[in-house]
Amino acid sequence: MISKHRRPIYRQEPGLGGDGSLHISGWEPSIKHTQINLPNKGQSTSVVAPRVDGHRMPLVVMTHADHDTRILARYLGTRSGYDVRTVRDDEDSWSIIRALEPNLIVVYATHPHSYDIDLIQRIRGFADPIIARISIVVMNVEDDGKHIEETFRAGADDYVARLYEDANRMLSVWGRAAGKIRRPSPLSALLNQDEEIWQIALKVLLEQRPPGLAAGLADLLWQPTIEVQERVRWALQRIGTAEAQAFLRAFDGYKNRDCA
Repeated sequence: MISKHRRPIYRQEPGLGGDGSLHISGWEPSIKHTQINLPNKGQSTSVVAPRVDGHRMPLVVMTHADHDTRILARYLGTRSGYDVRTVRDDEDSWSIIRALEPNLIVVYATHPHSYDIDLIQRIRGFADPIIARISIVVMNVEDDGKHIEETFRAGADDYVARLYEDANRMLSVWGRAAGKIRRPSPLSALLNQDEEIWQIALKVLLEQRPPGLAAGLADLLWQPTIEVQERVRWALQRIGTAEAQAFLRAFDGYKNRDCA
């Protein structure tokens, strides 16, 4: 137990064990004793940063995060090929976002959550389309269905819940968002492995019916996983427009020829 008279000690970097796992020292007040599984060399390339225009490292701006999470995000992101910048408040975030035009904005969930929603809406409503279309991922140490839905309705592209459970999951979401982002938002979240997240994303998309939804869903039909194809087929059938039905017929016709 930490003595109340002893100042917390922060390490410059979390420790990396020989098995590739990340060990937090226990002195960090908000993290405490825990362990995060990190990708080892040779594992799935989904945890490696995607190539972006200019052949540079994808630039990530992370907002609102506490001290421990900033260290963790920089460590994991840099190790996977990202250039990660962390800022503490909305005004600093807004200035850096406009100046750097990053490939990805990571909004760390705060309390109250209104700060997260306001920042997302401010980005999406900005007059410059380059800024307004930047990919946005929200990260949370908790599993909060209401917050997930609120951020998706505000314009977030994807979400990472239970942040400290699995580094691979976080990096996979970052990779999709920093690379070829799916639109309209939060279409990219339909590829999320967290069932609650993709179900909430699908709910929001079907309720809002944004322009380009049927075409965006049709593009996801070509994903290699049967699970994604099934949820996308269900969504297109639910939309039920002539356009949606045409996409389904074209996909089924191609699959039937492929199997013949």
